[in-house]
Amino acid sequence: MLTYLHILTGTVALVSGALSFAVTKGSNLHRKFGLTFVLSMIVMASSGALLAFIGKETLNMIAGLVTFYLVTTAF
Repeated sequence: MLTYLHILTGTVALVSGALSFAVTKGSNLHRKFGLTFVLSMIVMASSGALLAFIGKETLNMIAGLVTFYLVTTAF
């Protein structure tokens, strides 16, 4: 189940990130797509770090936590 969440939110992040580039910067659509991107990246990074923790993959867990940190501080 957690793997599907990770894949789904990664797909949403890819699509919403591409759509935010396609609209005018500063518009309402740009803000909505950007917020969708940020939230999906946060969920994706969290679920990826948790999956890595469960699978005892230390480097992937660190990568997920760093991604979470970078996305939240950039927001």
